[in-house]
Amino acid sequence: MDIDHIRELVRLDRMKFSNEARKRMSDREVELEQIEEAIFNGRIVREEPRKKPYPKCTKGNSRTAST
Repeated sequence: MDIDHIRELVRLDRMKFSNEARKRMSDREVELEQIEEAIFNGRIVREEPRKKPYPKCTKGNSRTAST
């Protein structure tokens, strides 16, 4: 998955959510701004390009944990 392409879709306000995703966002009290922040500041940590009906990726925080 091309993270730059995903970010461009967000910039162009072309990000879409399924009804299930919207329900989960509501259940978990996640705001759209939080998702956008993760997309712009995070990185892809896992990809599932063969996932049906749409490819899937998991975003992670770009900040590293200090020890």
